[in-house]
Amino acid sequence: MSTPEPISAKNNTTSELLHISEAILHAICSHDEEALSSYLAADFVLMSGASRQDRASFLEGVGTADFKTLQAGFEAIEVECWGDTAVVAGVQRVEVEHGPGSIVSRVGFTDVFVQEQGRWLLRVVVSTELPGAV
Repeated sequence: MSTPEPISAKNNTTSELLHISEAILHAICSHDEEALSSYLAADFVLMSGASRQDRASFLEGVGTADFKTLQAGFEAIEVECWGDTAVVAGVQRVEVEHGPGSIVSRVGFTDVFVQEQGRWLLRVVVSTELPGAV
């Protein structure tokens, strides 16, 4: 049986993972492959519906995406930690420019982070487009 983390350590880890999640969203929205790659584990995988992308194809897709982000953020976000593994789950909302107007996407996500050599890295993302996107 593992010993629970002290509350202060848990709060620090939660804060760090929330900060990393914001940085990842910012890197995706700004098409910053270099910044994004620094947060991804070598064996990263994104699963969305029947689609599956590895690290290289995900980074390439972010770098070549043809959209301009108008707004991005989290409608909800929660963090749970177990030693060197953590889950960040929630709903992200992104509004992108589309022709003369905009499109809003709401995505439910579960991110699995692992701690490697003292750094939290994103290993797995499971995401689902939610109703309410306009």
